[in-house]
Amino acid sequence: AVLATLLRAVVTELDEMTNHFAPRGQQESPEMFVSRMVGTLATVTSRNDPVMAACQAARHTDAEIRSITDAFSDSVIAAVQKNIAAEVAAGTAAPIADDTAALVRILSATTWFAVSGDTAFVRSADDIPRALHAIEQLWLHAFWGYR
Repeated sequence: AVLATLLRAVVTELDEMTNHFAPRGQQESPEMFVSRMVGTLATVTSRNDPVMAACQAARHTDAEIRSITDAFSDSVIAAVQKNIAAEVAAGTAAPIADDTAALVRILSATTWFAVSGDTAFVRSADDIPRALHAIEQLWLHAFWGYR
């Protein structure tokens, strides 16, 4: 129960720091937007590392932690998907796949595993900046066709 309370505080902090995963601003380039979103997640995760690590381990055995993380993940994915759909409709994004819901979910999961330090994605703290850069590039290429 204590861990769930701490997790809810982290989720609230992340939601507030991203302006509730608001769409890209008019003066904000796709690079700035992706960097802001990935960077915010990395910052909040890093700042709350012991809590996040405990939650990552507990999510497999604790229904409350799993429910909180799944609900937050679903809300983030829905917000990002809505933002991308608006960009596609405005002609400012061109996703590499028609199924943007799957693309957003896959990229979101990849982003989460990288920022949380999952050893499948990063081997040491030195790898985290490289992983974050690669993640940002994946988002940019997947939706805005950047090279």
